[in-house]
Amino acid sequence: MLAIYFASIILYAFVMANNLPTETKVLAVSMLAEGSSIRSIERITGVHRDTIMRLGIRVGEACAKIQDAKMRNVQSAEIQVDEIWGFSMPDIGRITTSHVEKRNHTLRMHCRRLTRLTNAFSKKLENFEAAVALNFAYYNFCKRHITIKTTPVRAAGVEDHEWTVAELVERCGE
Repeated sequence: MLAIYFASIILYAFVMANNLPTETKVLAVSMLAEGSSIRSIERITGVHRDTIMRLGIRVGEACAKIQDAKMRNVQSAEIQVDEIWGFSMPDIGRITTSHVEKRNHTLRMHCRRLTRLTNAFSKKLENFEAAVALNFAYYNFCKRHITIKTTPVRAAGVEDHEWTVAELVERCGE
């Protein structure tokens, strides 16, 4: 009898996780992408933190696949590269360290796992990879950039429009 009770609780939790309203999923993914903590998302949405983590992992893994499929043969006039924890010498006359450091700052603020001296860390590599993939998908497909007046993938011709977070969640299969 006790085993049946526990099995029904596990089944109920599984069904509930897969039946979150789309609006709640979009809100949770938006907050994850903007750097909110799991517990703050839990408090605001009323969704248990374990469910938010599972959603984040599913969406993050799907984001990695989307980017892997779409980011092929992209033409680029310039490429900025820097180790997230390092210093980069500027490209001759085109890129300053302030450009690179601004990008590092944006990355750290949106993906709290990369912030120095933080308690927002990943216990599992899978969680870390999903969080970083979600961050880059949001940054490239959804976040409108002031300097280019659109998203990076639209500016590069990879997509013909800016995605909403709802579209990102939908394309991730949620």
